[in-house]
Amino acid sequence: MGYNEQYFFVAHSFGGNYTLKFAHENKGQVLGAVMIDIVSPYFMTMERGKSLKIEYADRLQEIKKRA
Repeated sequence: MGYNEQYFFVAHSFGGNYTLKFAHENKGQVLGAVMIDIVSPYFMTMERGKSLKIEYADRLQEIKKRA
């Protein structure tokens, strides 16, 4: 995008993962961040993902229609 300055992020949900990854890979470029209800990599483990898939399996089609 042509930006090469310092950044301040506001991240929501899964965007928190991208913000954390960017901050880790671009040390010194991120001034700060506000994380709003993020799903961190430590929360969304493989086991948690499998559990959620089972939990919401019967409502998956309804959820997809709303997305």
